[in-house]
Amino acid sequence: IWYAAQSPAEPETIKIGAALALTGDAASWGEVERNGINLALNKINASGGINGEKLEIIFEDTKSSSKDSVSAVQKLVNFDGLVYVIGPTWFDSYPGAQGIVRGKNVVLLSPSASITAVQQENPTSNVFSIWYRVDALTDGLARVIKDRGYKKISLVFQNDPFYAEFIDFFKKAAKVENIEIVSEDLINPGTSDFKTIFLKMKASGVNGIVFGVYDEKMVSGFLKDHNQIIPNIPLFSNDVIRQFIESNNDYKPYIEGTVFVENAQVSKEFIDKYKKAYSIDPILSASTAYDSVMVLADTLKNGSQNPIGYIKSHSFNTGSLGNITFDLIGGVVTQSKQYQVREVKNGEAMKIQ
Repeated sequence: IWYAAQSPAEPETIKIGAALALTGDAASWGEVERNGINLALNKINASGGINGEKLEIIFEDTKSSSKDSVSAVQKLVNFDGLVYVIGPTWFDSYPGAQGIVRGKNVVLLSPSASITAVQQENPTSNVFSIWYRVDALTDGLARVIKDRGYKKISLVFQNDPFYAEFIDFFKKAAKVENIEIVSEDLINPGTSDFKTIFLKMKASGVNGIVFGVYDEKMVSGFLKDHNQIIPNIPLFSNDVIRQFIESNNDYKPYIEGTVFVENAQVSKEFIDKYKKAYSIDPILSASTAYDSVMVLADTLKNGSQNPIGYIKSHSFNTGSLGNITFDLIGGVVTQSKQYQVREVKNGEAMKIQ
């Protein structure tokens, strides 16, 4: 059975690992993932645990880097001897941990990674992601841009593996919607001056900008330069921008009117439980982290003899995406709509689709 080796001092505890970005650029994601995991942990243990045994989570900080993501997973798998690991946070942007688990009897389930980016080369059979599919988000974004009548678009993205994939999917969606990509800029982290890029856009006649940056220095420079040079050209983005809407009032004058796609609305039951526990709405990957624990708990209860086979052959009920299964590369398959569209109005993210 795939339980971690038990300490003599804790014979009735089952341990699973969580490699989360608790510091660094992705910390806002890692923090809500920890909240979601703890919420699921409390529910499971209050209901009798796993076949009568308490569940325990061992957390490791990935520090929002590839190097430390690998170190975190390595510690959990090789030192702690765990065979179920949630994470890493942003596994698509901070890759490498695949090598730690490849060929081992270990389940690695990320709550916040694009599986198509993680599994681009030499897919690993025991790596899964419960995160939303990128092509669903880009299709939704292209559709709302078309519906609003914008046909000439510039792309500005932080130079990052996830965004490289996001751009590829968006280009395909834009082609379907007859949207012209006028320019494309990939910016290295730490850049804060976008004036030259915006002046080029102004001269080219673009009527919309799709952007994606998570480095806070970049976000600040991007929004302020946009407001100064081409404030009348609308901004479109993805769910990463939400953290800047809700966490820092300094951005409010500059982010007003931005339209973005994010993951579909989670279940009301989860929202209510999360708000009761943390006094805030769940955002980003909070719900998928919760669902990650529940998927692994189901597997521990019913499929511990062959966890990988169980995960690949069974369906799971989630608060994030309803009923899901996993495909051949470990990605979510669902019949539910995977995205919603929001617009920043009076400093709040208002749902418009």
